[in-house]
Amino acid sequence: FLRTFLFRFFSAFLLSCAFSALIFFLFLTYPKTTIRDKTRDIDRNLPLTTLHLFTISQTKLPLNKILRVFREFAFGEVKKETERIVTDIEVFGLDVNTALERAVNRSPSRDLKELFWGILSTTRAGGDLSAYLKEKASTFLEDYRRKLYEFSHQLTLYIEIYLVAIILGSIFFTILTAIFAGIAGVQWDIISIQFFLIAFFMPL
Repeated sequence: FLRTFLFRFFSAFLLSCAFSALIFFLFLTYPKTTIRDKTRDIDRNLPLTTLHLFTISQTKLPLNKILRVFREFAFGEVKKETERIVTDIEVFGLDVNTALERAVNRSPSRDLKELFWGILSTTRAGGDLSAYLKEKASTFLEDYRRKLYEFSHQLTLYIEIYLVAIILGSIFFTILTAIFAGIAGVQWDIISIQFFLIAFFMPL
């Protein structure tokens, strides 16, 4: 009886510790995962949304109205960040510069922080906001083209590896084993290996 009790006690204790450690790990990694996903979404959509923002800024509206119009055309996490800025201005009564400062502090994306800081510095200095946004949109689009080129280059490399290692390697192995099977006089084992290679390995 004592042995059974000790076994159950230690089993329950170890399971409780393992479950608690798992929950703690999930709570520890969930914010990092969420921030990484938001950053990826912002960086992916930022080139086109900056181009939209540049187009709206050419109307020479005040910055708070530009952001209000831009909120309707933005998408993804950039739209959510813009909605928070507009909410700070319209609901909480903050001026546009303070709302942009708060957006810089809470944004997970380095590029979006840089964009907001540039807008803030340009408006405070009395500069041409359209010229700044045109330059930033051009920079973001150039980076976007470079990333697309790198991705297509990597994809081409993976396709070549797949064709050489999987397709040609399997055909070469099949032909080679057939030749050696004919020389050695062993048939059924080689046929089974070839069948597994063609029917299971290549589709996998």
